Amino acid sequence: MRAGDQRAACNAVLDTAEILLCYMALITLALAWEAGIPLGSTAAIKEKPTSGRGGPGLGDWAALMQEAATSRNLRELPHQHPIRSIRSLPADHDAAAASTCGTPHMNCTCCARS
Repeated sequence: MRAGDQRAACNAVLDTAEILLCYMALITLALAWEAGIPLGSTAAIKEKPTSGRGGPGLGDWAALMQEAATSRNLRELPHQHPIRSIRSLPADHDAAAASTCGTPHMNCTCCARS
């Protein structure tokens, strides 16, 4: 595979991961809202478009999922509540690594976006 093809494929995978993380975060927000439990990270997500800084991105969605995973109020919901399954995703080591690997950094060839 040529370098350009590899970079395009990597970008497509990262874009897909961001979209999936966004959907999971939105489902989490809806379930938390329905349960009457506010999540503090929604303030940053709401503020971005109105402040002219663009829209929410991978880091915002990852932060929301991390907050949901550690929320004491969400932990107190019944075991059969659907949010319980979603909350465990950030604890998965592969999912956690993927959610933080969207920014180019030294020695990382998988996510050096062009």
